[in-house]
Amino acid sequence: MNQCNPFAWTVDNLNQPGFSAALLSISDMVSLPAHLYDMGKESVALPEPDVNADGRLRAKNAEGVAESWKREEVLIARITRDAVRCTVGSRSTESKSLRESFRVHGLPDHQHIRFRMRLKASGREVFVWEGIEYHFELVAR
Repeated sequence: MNQCNPFAWTVDNLNQPGFSAALLSISDMVSLPAHLYDMGKESVALPEPDVNADGRLRAKNAEGVAESWKREEVLIARITRDAVRCTVGSRSTESKSLRESFRVHGLPDHQHIRFRMRLKASGREVFVWEGIEYHFELVAR
C-alpha cells in the first residue's frame, strides 16, 4: 500500500474482486435508507423505443413534421428558395442568401437570422447598421 497517498487504499481495494460485496456487508449501512445501498435486484421493464420502419429511433415530433409536409402551402414554402437583393444608396447587389449578403456588406452575422424571419414575412425590410440603411428584398431565383 502507498503510504504517501491517502487515497491509495481506496484505489487498491476498488480493484479487488468482491470489494463491492464487502461494502454491502458493512453493519453501518443497516441504518441507511435502502435506496442508498440497494443495487436494485428487481428488473424494471423499459418501454419499447419508438422506431421507424428501417429501425432508426423516431423523434417525438416526427409524425407532426411528416404530416405538415402533406399541406400544399407548407410544401411550397419549404421548397421555395429566393435570392436577396440589397440596395445601399444607388448600389444594388444580389446574393443567393441573406447571410451571404450580410457577409458581403460587412454586417453583423449574429443578427441575420432574426432579420431573415422579418424579411421572409414581409418580402422587403430595411436593416440599419452604423447609421446606414440597407434595403433588402426577396427576388425569385
